[in-house]
Amino acid sequence: MQINLHSLLQSKLVKNYTATSLAVGLSQLISLLAIPFIAKLIGPEEFGLFNASITVTAVLIVLCALRIESALFIASDTEVVLVNKIFNSIMYVTCIIFYFLFVIASFVIDFDGVQNPILLMLLTFSIAHFEFTIQYNVRFGYFSQNVIMRLVRAASFPFVAFLYAVFQSLNSDSILLIFIFSHLIPLFFSRSRNIFHIVDFNNTSQFASGFSKVIKSVRIQVPTHIVRTIGANIVFLSAMLFSVDFEQVGFFALAVKLTLAPCAVFIVGVCDVFKRTLINEPKKALGQYIYLSLFLLLVSVSLILCIELASKHLINIFFDESWIVTTEYMRALYPLIFATIILSP
Repeated sequence: MQINLHSLLQSKLVKNYTATSLAVGLSQLISLLAIPFIAKLIGPEEFGLFNASITVTAVLIVLCALRIESALFIASDTEVVLVNKIFNSIMYVTCIIFYFLFVIASFVIDFDGVQNPILLMLLTFSIAHFEFTIQYNVRFGYFSQNVIMRLVRAASFPFVAFLYAVFQSLNSDSILLIFIFSHLIPLFFSRSRNIFHIVDFNNTSQFASGFSKVIKSVRIQVPTHIVRTIGANIVFLSAMLFSVDFEQVGFFALAVKLTLAPCAVFIVGVCDVFKRTLINEPKKALGQYIYLSLFLLLVSVSLILCIELASKHLINIFFDESWIVTTEYMRALYPLIFATIILSP
């Protein structure tokens, strides 16, 4: 298959990819600058607890949201409205159910790192709605709205954390609350969908049409993403189950943030744009992805070289000697960099 590179570079696909990647890049840059501030402020143990809660939330999002956003890409424009209502309805119900399950389980199981079920479910609700809105905008090509949402989320988190730290000391719970807030704010900047619209069961024919697309998506997506999410977070989940020192979890969490955050710049740009393009021109999109795959391979090698050459110096500048073990964890993540950047899209 022959691809004209000049027309490719001038295409809307590449422009959308560039805009998305720049927005994600700037968002990740803000996050990378905020991480040393937050990690040093709350210490490695609290930072480990915070990331343990994020890990549990990642699993809960799959179980509560059921990957319904995938149905957006196989539904018609009319059915998408119903998919949105089904998602909203399911999120309200599943979040309430899992909250009570956590409360009941807390009397039976001592699960380190899960100390506030209300915050966990609020975080699950806010992140799931944020991600669904992102995919909703991708479905209709509203890439500029996604740029704004990602930047607002990235900027609001460290800004609110700094304001809070001026008046109160930060801990894992307060950081979680700020993290929830940073995911809810962008939803008010994107007016593409309403998070309060729920299913009208009186219109059974329309409901059946949209629900069939949702069931098809859930049946395929949920099992694979459960395995993927647990596999990707197995270190954090194991630490919580077996009461591992959360200070070491904090070091590992920092290594993951500093190593894999730059990967998102390229992954999200590829995924968002190609999901939209695959709907209309699947063969053309796959052909163009060959060129981006070669580019992503070079990115992986470059990122690993940068980490190898600069990681110790950066840790010493932004932290202190007690955090230097983070660099060893970063080296252990090199294979994951290749897999994340090249294979995930």
